Amino acid sequence: MSSSPDALRDARAGYIRAVRWTGRINRFFLRSAVAAWCTGWLVRVWMLTLRYRVDGWGELQQRLGNRGFVLVLWHDSLILPLGHDVRRGMLALVSPDRDGEFLVRVLQRQGVGAVRGSTNRSGVRALRESFAALQVGGKVVVTPDGPRGPRRTLQDGALWLATQASLPIVALGAVPKSAWHARSWDRMCAPRPFTCIGLAFSEPLLVTREEFAHDAAAMRARLVQALEAAEARARQKLELRNA
Repeated sequence: MSSSPDALRDARAGYIRAVRWTGRINRFFLRSAVAAWCTGWLVRVWMLTLRYRVDGWGELQQRLGNRGFVLVLWHDSLILPLGHDVRRGMLALVSPDRDGEFLVRVLQRQGVGAVRGSTNRSGVRALRESFAALQVGGKVVVTPDGPRGPRRTLQDGALWLATQASLPIVALGAVPKSAWHARSWDRMCAPRPFTCIGLAFSEPLLVTREEFAHDAAAMRARLVQALEAAEARARQKLELRNA
């Protein structure tokens, strides 16, 4: 039984639409890959111009040795440590969506690995898949107010992730001497080229599952206090007044 002319026309139109959409999708991913490659190199050169004054990094390395830990800093400071040695062995917790794929490619150019997931059960699965790296000094970086805020309001994700993975938490304070600030929810801080950045690392914080389950509010307050103290020390390294 032969097909009607209308059916053939519909099939041909459907095939043409599919080909066009396939081409658009391929061009989109090609542009994304090229943009990520160019952005990654731009950020790498930009980071090479920065100078760092650091407090607590050497002591932290001596204390933890090859043990992994969860590094916590505010979302607006995420760019600041990318020119420092702390990025080596770093694993950034990146969302598994399409935007996350772009970020992964940019981070790879800085020598930063990625754990695809979030601070929920999918994040823990991703963390466990990277357990070998963590055992030789890997750092999982979490922004406790990300990815959408509110700004500098600590959520439970970092504490939950650290307790589930049985890893210590280290709070990082990062302050630039000169920077631009984005008009975004977090006022993302972008250091000006050739400026100086103060970094300060807290003592490792150990939070057990039992402590977190018993009094999550107290554990959050403890981590916020550590972040504030680390940022104050970073300002002192630059001889800046505390905010």
